[in-house]
Amino acid sequence: MNVRIAALAALVTSAAVAGCGGSSPSAAGRMGLVAAPASISPGNAEPAQILVTGVHGTVTVSIADRTLADISPAIASGSAVSFTVTPVGGGTTTITVSDSSGNSIAIPASFGECLPPVPVVSLLAENVVLATPSPAPGAGTQPVRYSTIFVASPTAAASFVPSFSLRLIGSDGSTFEGAPLGPASGAPAATGATPAPAPSGDAEFFSAAPPLTAGTAYRVQLLGEHCLPPDVIGSFST
Repeated sequence: MNVRIAALAALVTSAAVAGCGGSSPSAAGRMGLVAAPASISPGNAEPAQILVTGVHGTVTVSIADRTLADISPAIASGSAVSFTVTPVGGGTTTITVSDSSGNSIAIPASFGECLPPVPVVSLLAENVVLATPSPAPGAGTQPVRYSTIFVASPTAAASFVPSFSLRLIGSDGSTFEGAPLGPASGAPAATGATPAPAPSGDAEFFSAAPPLTAGTAYRVQLLGEHCLPPDVIGSFST
């Protein structure tokens, strides 16, 4: 599964703007930034493209609620910058574009909730494992570092769980998606990766995630094939 990382900044370059689409109204921000469209409300998890003109210097794109959408790396050309917003949760938030000259503009964003029912899943925070197993014979000298995250769900809802994955939102600005949830019995056989017993009547699942950064706080969000409510199931720190 591809790892999706939200972009926070892009450097403006001197090339012609290409591929600017859409005919939605535009809005002017402080000191002349103009966004087209002025606001976004994509349907059914469809990505939305935004073009901002009038920028000068280094550009930063941020979103107020990172549980709702991912933002692609910004593409700059001359005094314009463009980026794509991909919904991952239902709700409303604001996307802010600013440059190093003090210009800024706020773009309202609204994303629909579109995937009922959502299984009840809880994070077993004490079972977050950052394992560094010994390499297999002939695999080289560098150990493989990975993350194993365990969750629990009522047995009655267990059939829904494998169609979901976990999205991690780091305090360092990173966001990425783990592998689809699978039965805890299939977790990697590494030191410390043995799951603790789930609450009575619950089934336990795990998700393998990319390497995590030490000293970082992570919020864990349930993620499906389409947009979802911003269902943050727990948090932990490395």
